[in-house]
Amino acid sequence: MDLVRLHVVHHIAYLEFNQPESLNAMTMPMAQEMSHAVTQINDNKDVRVAVLRGSGRAFSSGGSFDFLQARATQSDADNHQIMLEFYQRYLSIKQLHVPSIAAIHGYAVGAAFCLALACDMRVATTNAQMGVNFAKIGLSSGMAGLYSLFHTIGPTHAADLFFTGRLVNSEEAYRMGILNRIFEPTCWDDEIKSLATSIAANSTHAIKLMKAGLRQVPHMSIQQVFELEAQGQVSCFKHQELKEGLQAIRDKRTPRY
Repeated sequence: MDLVRLHVVHHIAYLEFNQPESLNAMTMPMAQEMSHAVTQINDNKDVRVAVLRGSGRAFSSGGSFDFLQARATQSDADNHQIMLEFYQRYLSIKQLHVPSIAAIHGYAVGAAFCLALACDMRVATTNAQMGVNFAKIGLSSGMAGLYSLFHTIGPTHAADLFFTGRLVNSEEAYRMGILNRIFEPTCWDDEIKSLATSIAANSTHAIKLMKAGLRQVPHMSIQQVFELEAQGQVSCFKHQELKEGLQAIRDKRTPRY
């Protein structure tokens, strides 16, 4: 059985953890399949948006206990290399050329929550719970969690979640700025599809430029952002998608990208 399933429907790539019996606990073999799936998505010119989700009752319960316990039998040097590879393979999600949406239901805990933070957007069911429980199990943070949570909700809220290890519900996560949308479980699939479709309907060229820009701006001055955006718009001025977008306005119709 595939540990990670990938299927594409109407320009939307659905990337799904497929270990429901373990609440999609994250292992190294799953990490390898994850990075392979990201490559497949990037190679598929038909994909305009990617949705990361989990099968069964949860998005993911985080790192597999067996994987974590096995680290006690390895040398420091081996564990250092293993953890770097673990992070890099899962966080390949950041290398997607198209926008990514983490769709959280049930639990997204520890490394799984950090992985969701690495996506461009996050949505959750009303009854989802999420957090960084590393301190509760005697482990320090991983999976770029310090970076992602700091930049998503700031140092005060990040300290709260890391130091207490508590889980937050969807409403609190939304108030903190972690989530973009909250959906009822009864219309979960339809709402995810609707959101992804609304993104896929827009200019793919413009979105790719803005996605790349959003990754860079935290490290840029305002003048550097001016330069980046000027270059981006110059790239769009002669692109067919801008011509189609302007013509659609004149024709009072939906653009066809």
